[in-house]
Amino acid sequence: MKLCAATRTEFIATATIDDVLDGLLARFVFTTGSAEEQRMRPMTAALEQAWREILDAADAYHASAADVLTIGLPERVLDREWQLEQRLKAAALGSGRPDAARPAMKRLAETVLKVAALLALERAEAGSAAITEGDWDAAEALAAPWEQTTLGVVADIGRTRFQARSDAVAGTIRAHPKGIMLSALYRAHRDLAQREFDEVLGALETQQLVHSVEAKTGKPGRTPVVYFPGPPPELA
Repeated sequence: MKLCAATRTEFIATATIDDVLDGLLARFVFTTGSAEEQRMRPMTAALEQAWREILDAADAYHASAADVLTIGLPERVLDREWQLEQRLKAAALGSGRPDAARPAMKRLAETVLKVAALLALERAEAGSAAITEGDWDAAEALAAPWEQTTLGVVADIGRTRFQARSDAVAGTIRAHPKGIMLSALYRAHRDLAQREFDEVLGALETQQLVHSVEAKTGKPGRTPVVYFPGPPPELA
């Protein structure tokens, strides 16, 4: 397990939506917070004692957990995990990037089950433990802020990447005031998948930043499409 920290701005600028789609970031639990800056303080005996107590508690938990061989999963708990997974995936469908948010929400439901298991470990006896509905209630309460934070992070990552690629495609079209054929435009942005390329063009046309015209060649076959900067002439 890894505990990582970063400023939101830096994280959004570094991460890409592909990091979510390929399952990497979907495995993480996201939480956020804020704090006022304070001057540094010297170590005190009270702080030292609190730090030691945290380490001792973690060591004791690790030692007891190492002896647990089985964790019981009652049907009722599995039912509630399934209900949560369905609700979270439904919430993902209403987000700005449902394709990325949905797998992240599925992972989050599984994470809640893992947290419930960690809580159950504290009552382990004779090498076994069982998750109770009380464990599930506590874990789901802990995860409530994680849901909104995760959806927000995924939305911001997708928006940042999409905007950057939209700007790049619009820039290529602006560099060709006399028009650029669709095939040439696509070749200029080979890093874009076909679906994302189509989404970018659709967004740019909706915003009237570019417009397309079917070229009349008089030849049989598919009519080539040419893109120009700005809105259509009739709307200019």
